[in-house]
Amino acid sequence: MPYVPSRNTAPPAEDREILDPIVKKLAKETAKVITDNSLLIPVYQNKLLRVVEVLCCLLNGVDNI
Repeated sequence: MPYVPSRNTAPPAEDREILDPIVKKLAKETAKVITDNSLLIPVYQNKLLRVVEVLCCLLNGVDNI
């Protein structure tokens, strides 16, 4: 299936416009921590688990994340 930009969908979606800056920030923070290939998997696991924790808190109405 070809990639279709969010703004070109019907109706236009804003999800990628909202998520892109957050994903870019997370990617930059993650890249700073990875100093060699042996850290790649553990750092990714840690970052992704943190994203899951934050999303769960948001879904459960917890404000002080």
